[in-house]
Amino acid sequence: MKGNNMKSWHRKPEFGSLYLTGGSKYIYISMNYYKQRLRFPTDREDSPKNWDELCDFLAQVGQKIKNHTFCFAKAFYWLDQQTKEHFTKLEGGDYKPEPEHVLFGDYAREWMERKIPGFASVTKQRDYREALNSRIIPFFDKMSFASITASVIESFIDNLKRCNGRQKALSIKRVKNIIGPMSKVWNAACNDHNWNLRDPFTAVSSKCTELQDQAQQETERQLALLDDDDAVSSRDVFLLSEWKQLKSCVDPHYHPVMELLLMGLIGSELEGLQKRHVKDNDIQVRCAVVRDKEGKAYLSSPCRWHHTA
Repeated sequence: MKGNNMKSWHRKPEFGSLYLTGGSKYIYISMNYYKQRLRFPTDREDSPKNWDELCDFLAQVGQKIKNHTFCFAKAFYWLDQQTKEHFTKLEGGDYKPEPEHVLFGDYAREWMERKIPGFASVTKQRDYREALNSRIIPFFDKMSFASITASVIESFIDNLKRCNGRQKALSIKRVKNIIGPMSKVWNAACNDHNWNLRDPFTAVSSKCTELQDQAQQETERQLALLDDDDAVSSRDVFLLSEWKQLKSCVDPHYHPVMELLLMGLIGSELEGLQKRHVKDNDIQVRCAVVRDKEGKAYLSSPCRWHHTA
């Protein structure tokens, strides 16, 4: 720095150098390491205190390099992963980032590209992508793994209810189906980086019990507000007489389908039913038709029981 850029506290560090660049209020570091010139910003604004602390920091860096005890990735933890991995390899080490330096969103996207295409079930591929892209990553994107605790997971579950708006509250099963993919990503990151972190999902069961109690209380409250004639049942189902009346209005050609619905088959299983699945005394549900996010249909195995004819 020359001329007007120089200030009274701008002393030269014992190792490397500090400088300011036009238009930025932050202090930059310049140094050589393994015969490579490095220039990168810090998060410190130009002030006497910050300048002195960075001078002392660079002096420690120079001394550790001289003593062959310097770890680039730990000293400059805020730099990108590729740069830290590069210098860790030059140092002869195996780069393993700390959990406070890895963002959940960055790792989750990489995990999705690497793992989800290998799922045998197209339905599972679709469900994992939907949960991660629409629910999990938007909430945890810029959080480090070290900052994700049980209380944060509870807040996320509460947020699932709020973001659902005026629609029907998410079921406990749906909440667990959303948490499941996140748990997979969490465990994969801990295994990949050999982290020993406290499991943040320990509170999920108690939180789901709390939500279940709240849902039951709300159901009872709504029933109490109904007239006596309306409060007979909280479920809207067909009585046998109503089902027979409905069946009488359906073309007889579709009566076998009506019988299959009564036996518990769902729409995707009906669509995947084949003649070879129908035996003398039972119907074997061997496959179902599912569709991916582009609408392309696939056959998948639902692993369901046999329907007795």
